[in-house]
Amino acid sequence: MPEESTEKFVQGVFMNQTFQLGNQSDLVQFHVQSIEVLPSPQFEDEMAFETLSPICISQHEDSGKTSYLSPSDEWAEESILSSLLSRYQAFYGIPYAGAQNFSFNVLNIPKSVLITFKANTPEETKVRGYMCRFKIKADKELMKIMYESGVGMKGSQGWGMVKTIQAINS
Repeated sequence: MPEESTEKFVQGVFMNQTFQLGNQSDLVQFHVQSIEVLPSPQFEDEMAFETLSPICISQHEDSGKTSYLSPSDEWAEESILSSLLSRYQAFYGIPYAGAQNFSFNVLNIPKSVLITFKANTPEETKVRGYMCRFKIKADKELMKIMYESGVGMKGSQGWGMVKTIQAINS
């Protein structure tokens, strides 16, 4: 969740820096020319979004295996709400009261994306996420948390980033 000082901090750390993305076989170098903060939308109790990065929703099974759920899975809504409530409590230091009006509805068929971290190394990990459009109904405080920290899990790693859209399907 950004604070007032976040913009200046990020500019100071990344402005005019060069960084690389990729793995041992595919590597791309970038130079940061500018950094800007996009304005937040006007939050409403019901809004439509499109993912800019995949939504990750996972469940840990008794066997120790992790399974990744589609946002259209019957358990996705509960998992997304639980994640939002946890982030609210972590940020504000108090539990959120009043999430009774929450709903999450996918507007198109989610597209599966498999991301490999540390490819071709002993630490290689694969994580599945989904790109989609969705409509969410939540109190404005939770809507802001979702928008600023991402949908689902791994928001601190850039997963679940969204932009607002006009809802064309209900």
